[in-house]
Amino acid sequence: MSVNEWSGTEALEIAEQRFREFADAMPHIIWTARADGTIDYVNQVYRDFVQRDLDVPSQSWIDILHPDDVTPTLSAWQHAVATGTEYSIEFRALHHTSGKYRWLAVRGKPVRDEAGNIRKWYGICTDIQSVKEAQSEIQRLANLDQLTGLPNRRLLQDRLEHAMRVSSRNQQWGAVMLIDLDNFKLVNDTQGHSQGDVLIQQVAQRLARYLRGSDTVARLGGDEFIVILESIGHTSIEAGSRAAQTGEKILAILGEPFQLCNSQHSSTASIGASLFHGTQRPAEELLKRAEAAMYQAKAAGRNLFCFYDPVMQSAISKRMAIEDAIRHSLEHELFTVHYQPQVDLHERVIGAEALLRWTHPDYRHVSPAEFIPVAENSGQILQLGQWVLQSACEQLAAWARHPATARLTLAVNVSAKQFRHPEFIHQVIGIIETTGIHAGKLKLEITETALIENISDAVDKILVLKKHGIGMSLDDFGVGYSSLAYLCDLPLDQIKLDRSFIRRIPGSAKDMAILQAMIMLGQKLGLTIVAEGVESTQQLHALTGIGCQHFQGFLFSKPLPAPDFAAYLQKSVAD
Repeated sequence: MSVNEWSGTEALEIAEQRFREFADAMPHIIWTARADGTIDYVNQVYRDFVQRDLDVPSQSWIDILHPDDVTPTLSAWQHAVATGTEYSIEFRALHHTSGKYRWLAVRGKPVRDEAGNIRKWYGICTDIQSVKEAQSEIQRLANLDQLTGLPNRRLLQDRLEHAMRVSSRNQQWGAVMLIDLDNFKLVNDTQGHSQGDVLIQQVAQRLARYLRGSDTVARLGGDEFIVILESIGHTSIEAGSRAAQTGEKILAILGEPFQLCNSQHSSTASIGASLFHGTQRPAEELLKRAEAAMYQAKAAGRNLFCFYDPVMQSAISKRMAIEDAIRHSLEHELFTVHYQPQVDLHERVIGAEALLRWTHPDYRHVSPAEFIPVAENSGQILQLGQWVLQSACEQLAAWARHPATARLTLAVNVSAKQFRHPEFIHQVIGIIETTGIHAGKLKLEITETALIENISDAVDKILVLKKHGIGMSLDDFGVGYSSLAYLCDLPLDQIKLDRSFIRRIPGSAKDMAILQAMIMLGQKLGLTIVAEGVESTQQLHALTGIGCQHFQGFLFSKPLPAPDFAAYLQKSVAD
């Protein structure tokens, strides 16, 4: 090595040493890398950050990256090295002392030789955690109400538009509710604005505690709040019913006393609601509709819930009234069971179907077709269905004590929700044991609605019930999703031909052909066939002509109370 070469090398080493002394004195992380991107130096600030003595720092910086930042950080660095462009990125790195990730901003610049080739990379890394926290706080203050911590009008707009997009994707309805406290100005005027603020905060806390995690509660300002309910029904009536239930519950929880200034304060609210389905209407229009409905609730006397749509309001009010009446009727035994005879080819009574009837003075004329769906939607069908099954089994036990009726079977309808309940089998067997009936005299009628959600689970349940001797019947056969396919999978004893086919015969040749095919198929599979809804001798003759042997309908008798059924049975025997 020549003197000049040695002097140049010594000068570079001295410069490198001075650079490192300078870098260690800096308050930021300083680093260098070779031309190929391999990190070859980090200063003392970095070593303190990771709490390691590093001879080879090239891998350590990757190890401390937040998992979500590894790929974008490395990709950006590889791109910079490949193209020779400046490197600039922000990422999170694990701080050893605190055990938490901190945000760092990194910049790197290539240094080139006389030929333009990259000789070295020099970079600096700055801790920007405080900047990120400040930005987050600014964002929070921009989107949240300062008094309550709830989303403000700005964030509410985003949440509502998001809920509308969700509705478009899953084809479910949602609702917007505007809540306005009644006579809130009186609190400010009599107890001061500070106590008014306390009331607003307590209202916000109650709303936030009650609502689901998928729902949104926001404060518009003053004493007005907005609630967004997502995915509350596949139909407008179902969604309206759930929104009304939520609204009534909110009225109840806001009607409970609040603690203000060492004394209790009673308050009420008025709520307006508007349903939405997809993005058919702008978010602002939904809010205006909810506001209009809220003013309607105010005008009607306050402490009320109203829908924007008067027709919807009427339908939901009727539905909720029926729910309340069902609850009252269950408590006061205002339901009864009627029995419609089932007969054979010789019109001899072989059994009956148990049918629910309502004896409530205001609802005695409401059809089961109207109140049963309401009970299904509210969940009351579980209690109602169990009561019917209990009553029917008690009647079977009574029939068993008399020779003339001991041979009769009794069919009981089971709702889809009841059949899917995890305790259903246990409840059925329990009732059979407590009433002491012969299980073979009981037939449970299910519809395809109970089957389509989980056919394998349905088969398992039916097999358990049949093991205990209980008969199983598929009701409304022929009108569902894939009735014929179910016949091969389900261990049934009976199918009941739907009345919609019976109604159109003998005039409809198509219906006659369909009925004949179903009867022949059922018989080949060893199933009993019952035609329900038989109302004329022409229908009876047409059915017997194509092989049907069991019938039910008004031609023989309407559904009868137990005493009248006994009288009918005696008369039919005498005839």
